[in-house]
Amino acid sequence: SAAANPRSTISVDTNCGTVSVTVVGERTNNKLFPLITLHDFGFDHESQYRALERSGEDADKFFSQFVTYHIDMPGSEEGAGDVSGQYASLDDLASIVAHVRSALSITDHGTSGGRRWR
Repeated sequence: SAAANPRSTISVDTNCGTVSVTVVGERTNNKLFPLITLHDFGFDHESQYRALERSGEDADKFFSQFVTYHIDMPGSEEGAGDVSGQYASLDDLASIVAHVRSALSITDHGTSGGRRWR
């Protein structure tokens, strides 16, 4: 079950500030695919994805194939200061994801359009 997966939170320094990354699953299991999530504006990963992760057996089966990396944007983590008026551009978001992937050694592999790629 998804609830039984190990969870850890890691801080990653990026060019846009420090982001909080919650990792769900066993990072050392190279049979699992990485799944990276970014929450919508006004949310954090908990409020955005809680219902999906806890939606039952089908969700458990789906998430059991992945190590999930939930990236919380600067200012979205618990206890964050006010970041009003400071919004990340799409280029900033891409850069944050790249920094997280590099810092956590997340490799390129997965599926797309039914084709496996590395």
